[in-house]
Amino acid sequence: MKKTIFLALIFAAVTSAHAAGNSQIIKYDLKIEFDKTTQKIKTSLQNLSKTDIAIRRDAVPSSLYIRGVKISAFEDSENLKRIPVYYPMGSNSEFLTVPAESTLTGYLDLTSFMKSHCEVLEKNSILIFWNYSSQAGEFGEYLLLPTDGVFRIKKSDIPCS
Repeated sequence: MKKTIFLALIFAAVTSAHAAGNSQIIKYDLKIEFDKTTQKIKTSLQNLSKTDIAIRRDAVPSSLYIRGVKISAFEDSENLKRIPVYYPMGSNSEFLTVPAESTLTGYLDLTSFMKSHCEVLEKNSILIFWNYSSQAGEFGEYLLLPTDGVFRIKKSDIPCS
């Protein structure tokens, strides 16, 4: 199972790099983690380039639309049992500007895409794997190459009642 996840992430990276074409590659740093204080998943996209970029709202990491971050969840157990993740349908073509050398922060409500997290946490921690890339700008003139990561949510992180 771990090899399958790794291969899927590699495939996403190769596909996005091939799509670069004439787009300007934007250097960025993305952090996605569970914020115990807000009880939400915090996303911070730092634009490391000297260029302001406009990203469709459905392509920013704090969106779960098809164009944004891809999330997979698994029980932190021997067999890494997959946890269903639900993505909303539709899109939002509104643009958000991320100024040069600044950060855009957003939050995802865990319950908006994972309905059974409290049941799973009774037995195991949850591993959330994420992958992000974006073709930004109205005409796809900017490319944010793929980046990925993983974080763990433990039973002690969330008050389930």
